[in-house]
Amino acid sequence: MRSVAGWPVNSPAERRQGMESTIPGLSTIDLPWHELELSVDPFGRLLAAWPGKHPVIVEPVRSFPWSSPTNHIALVDENGVEWGLIPHLEVLNAGPRQMILNALEQRDFVPEILRIVKTEPNSPPCHWTVETNVGPTDFEVISLDDVRRLDSDSVLISDSQGLRYRVSYHQRLDITSRAVLDRYL
Repeated sequence: MRSVAGWPVNSPAERRQGMESTIPGLSTIDLPWHELELSVDPFGRLLAAWPGKHPVIVEPVRSFPWSSPTNHIALVDENGVEWGLIPHLEVLNAGPRQMILNALEQRDFVPEILRIVKTEPNSPPCHWTVETNVGPTDFEVISLDDVRRLDSDSVLISDSQGLRYRVSYHQRLDITSRAVLDRYL
């Protein structure tokens, strides 16, 4: 293993060797994903297995939840170790694909802000009252860094408890909500 500025750097072969987690000789991205079998145990946990193999409890995790939500979905086991990396959801059959999407929807729940009712005071730390796609709520924003632009028209807001809220179309908000949000961007 070589190093750069004192940090270890693995060669591509060494990196691939560490990814042989479910079928010897194949990297996790090259696995036969169309053969993946998924089920849910009595406790609601997702189980993944290859035909004839013992199932493993897994949780799907998006590598790029905002910019590429259907690509590079990691399946991690109970210890947080990557069991497999699905290159894109289209490689899965319809049943497993829907099960993965359902699990991701539960894990990545982010309410959509439809209207900003008020913020008090006008600069952080402040209390926000908003209307979301799942109903009205209020939360605390600690810093200007907690309100950040994702792309030209999307905004992600993190509250003091670590919960996230999204504004998908900043320009489609009513004029009052846009004015409030523009103060933080």
